[in-house]
Amino acid sequence: MFLIHLYLFTIAVCLAFSIQNRLARQRYLWLYFGVVLIIETTKIFGWGNFSSEIYTYSSLAYILYFSNYYRIVKVNTTLIGVLAITSIVLYFYFVASSKNDYPTAVGILMSTIYIILSLIWFVNQLLHTDSVRISQKQTFWISFSLLIWSTFFLFRLIPMYWLDLHDKEFLKDINFGYQIITILSYFIFIRGLFCKF
Repeated sequence: MFLIHLYLFTIAVCLAFSIQNRLARQRYLWLYFGVVLIIETTKIFGWGNFSSEIYTYSSLAYILYFSNYYRIVKVNTTLIGVLAITSIVLYFYFVASSKNDYPTAVGILMSTIYIILSLIWFVNQLLHTDSVRISQKQTFWISFSLLIWSTFFLFRLIPMYWLDLHDKEFLKDINFGYQIITILSYFIFIRGLFCKF
């Protein structure tokens, strides 16, 4: 229960700093953290009539949000547009063809898009250097956080249904590690929210 409260507190801190930071406001990070906080709070405390399907629907919103985020920071907008359109088509295909509340393919799609967007930004930074240190850039921390979270989410997600049937104890261990990584990812977001570039 401590981890759940720490998780919600960390998201709330991200929301507060994203409202306070001018650059984060311009990039609508407050909107992302606000939606995450509402979804997670209502799901964890059982408010409303939300099922696990809320994660399925929110996955598309998160993909579109981060596609727009990287468009705002002007990272290869054509490629990002193609990724966004491809994601929408694949998302609806995966949802229509799945029998689970949360289709594994949707989570894999979201994580893959996060990884691709982050790597596009990192490659762009390598090809177009400037006088600002990379660690002073907000998008460095956002991209770094997304890479870490996405990698661990894939590690948790892909064997999830199989482990639920065959090794529930190991699944619990993976879920615990995933919770730690998720909280760490939000702490990395917080670090980025102190940046002005």
